[in-house]
Amino acid sequence: MTVDVLLLSVPRIAPVRPQAALGILKTLCNQSGKTSATFDINHDFFMRLANQSPAPAKIIDDYFITFTDPLPVDIQTIYNDWLVYWTDRIVELDPELLVISVFSWQSQRFTRDLLQLIRPRYHKEIIIGGQGLVNSQNMSAHWSPIASYAQDLYNNGLINWWLKGESEETFPRFLAGERNLPGLNNHDVVALADANNIPLSDFSDFDINSYRNGYAGGVLPIESCRGCVRSCIFCEMSSEHGGYRSRNGELVAQEMIHYYETYGVQHYYFHDDLINGNLKDFNQFVDTLLAYYKEKNLPERHFSISGYWIIRSQRQFGEKDFEKFFRAGANLLITGIETGSDRLRKIIRKGFTNKDLEFNLEQIMKWRMKFYFMLIAGLPGETIDDFNETLVALTRWQKYVASGSIIGINLGTTATIEPGTEIYNRSEKYNLVGLHGERPNGIFWMSTDTPDLDYKERVRRRVILQEHVNQLRYPLWKGDDHLKIIIDKYKQNIEVWEH
Repeated sequence: MTVDVLLLSVPRIAPVRPQAALGILKTLCNQSGKTSATFDINHDFFMRLANQSPAPAKIIDDYFITFTDPLPVDIQTIYNDWLVYWTDRIVELDPELLVISVFSWQSQRFTRDLLQLIRPRYHKEIIIGGQGLVNSQNMSAHWSPIASYAQDLYNNGLINWWLKGESEETFPRFLAGERNLPGLNNHDVVALADANNIPLSDFSDFDINSYRNGYAGGVLPIESCRGCVRSCIFCEMSSEHGGYRSRNGELVAQEMIHYYETYGVQHYYFHDDLINGNLKDFNQFVDTLLAYYKEKNLPERHFSISGYWIIRSQRQFGEKDFEKFFRAGANLLITGIETGSDRLRKIIRKGFTNKDLEFNLEQIMKWRMKFYFMLIAGLPGETIDDFNETLVALTRWQKYVASGSIIGINLGTTATIEPGTEIYNRSEKYNLVGLHGERPNGIFWMSTDTPDLDYKERVRRRVILQEHVNQLRYPLWKGDDHLKIIIDKYKQNIEVWEH
């Protein structure tokens, strides 16, 4: 078999569902009259190699994300054999174009290792895209001015092209032979103007039911929007993905119905920034699903729906709204709460209060949904009173852990200042200063409003948060791993802080 285009999904991505980008790219190939195939190398790593060699695979996984170097000799041999296996398959297929989706910085090391083996044996065109075009753990190539990782691969002859931004319009033009395109080997920011033009994905190359998610029949990704309706001061999403663009709710529901009727999948994860940013579209989505259940004589909750959730007031989204959402299939809702202090949450522009949050939690518990949330220790401007309010709130919310409604909490590392965010672009407005005359960036910042909140104090508060949630038996996601990262980072930069 030969194909025009070979699409690769590469480690490291959680192996819970097919990668959305590959489904869209395959559809774009179909529409352009190009034959294509998809190799999910990431799936092979977690579902085959890790099952055959669990201990070595764990070390290789750490190698992808911690940049530990070198691997032990015996582990390196296993890794090399696996790389050669995939290189042989790719070269044997001999596509006219090789496309690699570099999902994030966690995919960069594998991508480089693979390309170093492929390039001497494969001399046709190679193009990469995705958020991992940038040499950073916290930035995205969607908005970063320089695709530094991609540029380095290009300079070393490992790729021919990189394509930045949302590619629904540019990738088909590339397939048609155009090479003077925004985002193609240049640093233009490219966003899809109308989110309703996102095509249906082609997941026919994926073994959907074989991913590690615990849902019978598997899970598929879907989108309700691009961008974010919020403008939190510490988040780069509004600049990363362009302005907020909602999709017509009926269109989203019909896409879900299409996947169900095509692949038999009933479980869906919205991988966009939020699913209820536009309530008119969201309610239309729910109504369309309920009408479909009735038309096809299906039970309510025939589908399950999970994704990021904006906390809204009872006036905006009340008890009857939650009931309808439950009947449509509401499952897991994910929210960045960030702090238990209403004062601080207002400053960072989260747009809701503890009263709003607790109404949502009551409805989630009543309608047997699940909730997962994130907190950030040491946000700019956080006083000790704000921090103590967070501890008190966590104690108050513990009843939702006991009921099984809260199924996870992510404490992450500590607050950082990232390019593209409000607090980076306007640090002086928030009384933030860098160290030794430098611009506030990453962990290297102080607030003149809270001069005691240096990095050491932020780490201390993060440790206290973890101890507190552990005592309350919150299910904590990678807490010890995050602690190791921030403590190692402090040790690496202790001289910077003390001098």
